[in-house]
Amino acid sequence: MTLIKDSKVQLYTGKAIHNKKGNVHYREDLVETPFRLIVAKTKTEESKEFWFITNDFDLSTKQVSQAYRRHWDIEVSFRFIKQELNVSHLVSLNKME
Repeated sequence: MTLIKDSKVQLYTGKAIHNKKGNVHYREDLVETPFRLIVAKTKTEESKEFWFITNDFDLSTKQVSQAYRRHWDIEVSFRFIKQELNVSHLVSLNKME
């Protein structure tokens, strides 16, 4: 991957506000925690961009992209288990350490 951008960003959240007529509007509130935005392109497909957002400023850009890739592989595996094997939920008796 080719790094395009690695910057510190602030995000906004929409807070729901109900007016007297019952309509819902959203007020933008600044999130106090800063985040890190990494934008990268693949070397094989120059037109494809990947945007990664994290609150970890200590990892390298390569480590962040690898973590997202591993996370995505896990999500694809769970999707396969649920859709193809018709498993609605998984139960584990092992404690996480």
